[in-house]
Amino acid sequence: VDGVDLIVDTYDRSSQDSYTGVYQLRIAIDEQGNGRISGVPLPLLAEGQYHGPISISPNQDKLVFPVHDSQKPGLSAGIVAPPNLLKLRRLAGPGSSIVQTIFAAPTEFEFLGPRLEWVDNQRLLVTRSRFADSEALAPDSFAATRIRIPPEGEVQVETYRLPGQGSLIDYVACRLDRSALLVVDDAAVGLMLLAWDDNGEPRPLYRLPSLFAAAQLCWQTPD
Repeated sequence: VDGVDLIVDTYDRSSQDSYTGVYQLRIAIDEQGNGRISGVPLPLLAEGQYHGPISISPNQDKLVFPVHDSQKPGLSAGIVAPPNLLKLRRLAGPGSSIVQTIFAAPTEFEFLGPRLEWVDNQRLLVTRSRFADSEALAPDSFAATRIRIPPEGEVQVETYRLPGQGSLIDYVACRLDRSALLVVDDAAVGLMLLAWDDNGEPRPLYRLPSLFAAAQLCWQTPD
């Protein structure tokens, strides 16, 4: 291997501000295995263009990032302005420098994130959230939206909204069968594990212990 390409997010060490620019770096590796930056870093996103963690598709040809559009009615709390748009920049092929909006928060009473997870190279999951009723302004995720980004044509969107006062605690993509596992807190039965594939709404699998913390990895959805 004579080199690798890295995409890095940056922050300001002095002000401790996050999301101050995304760059693509070329790291050249010599015969002794030492690496150094080769050439000039390529700017992909400038400070102010994005307002949350970026997410790159598994085949590394698409960059998705959340944005707070102040011109669009939405939630805010003091200096907290959560994302209400999801945008895409293709990293390779035709239109690689074009930024497009692929999803917007449907109402002004919710925001997007904090989670983004790729299911495969064309589909990703994003949470839809609101502020929990607390001073900590913790996000309460009440729905998951699956977004399909075809090579050409319209972006397709499918949403699963939890019934009642249920909350989406966590989720993880299952890469082998291109499905997802959702951990939900059902007010009636407690924590449940759901499988979401291409056959309609998520189906319940198991009831989980109350101390369950997070879903880390999924290779294939259980039958």
